[in-house]
Amino acid sequence: MLSGNNNKFTKILLILIVVFFTLFVLPSAFGLRVSNVTGQNKENNLIYYIHENNYRINDKVVYRLKSMEEPEVVKIVDIKTDSYEVESKQGERFYIINDVIVGKTVVVIPFAGYILEMLKTPIGMLLNVLVVTAMIALSILTDISEQKDHYSDINSDLDIVIIEKLKAYRRMVAKKLGHLRLRQS
Repeated sequence: MLSGNNNKFTKILLILIVVFFTLFVLPSAFGLRVSNVTGQNKENNLIYYIHENNYRINDKVVYRLKSMEEPEVVKIVDIKTDSYEVESKQGERFYIINDVIVGKTVVVIPFAGYILEMLKTPIGMLLNVLVVTAMIALSILTDISEQKDHYSDINSDLDIVIIEKLKAYRRMVAKKLGHLRLRQS
């Protein structure tokens, strides 16, 4: 009855797990950190970065001051002895020290930061748990429905077999009774 839907739900659940694992768990195995950064046009990008001790000119680095809500990505344009001259996406140049740099940008996924931003909120976490729970529940319910259909088919087949056996038994009994009647007469 729901066997086609079961495959769909299982595939969707598997895709969600793979996407979550690929975006948030797997990068940490390679030393990458994940953050969301608002870009120049207010798009929310998902960035992967790695901490290094030395940075070079043209490296795009992620820095964060204590007063900032979220980190920013800037490009190193010059290196001084105790600081880096950087340029923002808006073209502003300023200096930052190594202590505020959290890492070098490795990968930027435009607009995917909204996912991370949403997951950080209590409603996002709840929604995530509810979606996964609903997918698992639907998968279990479709399995139960398939098993019920399977067993009802088996029961129907079993009923037919039992009826046929009873008919054969009745014929055999009738035959024996017929022989008994003949002997008695």
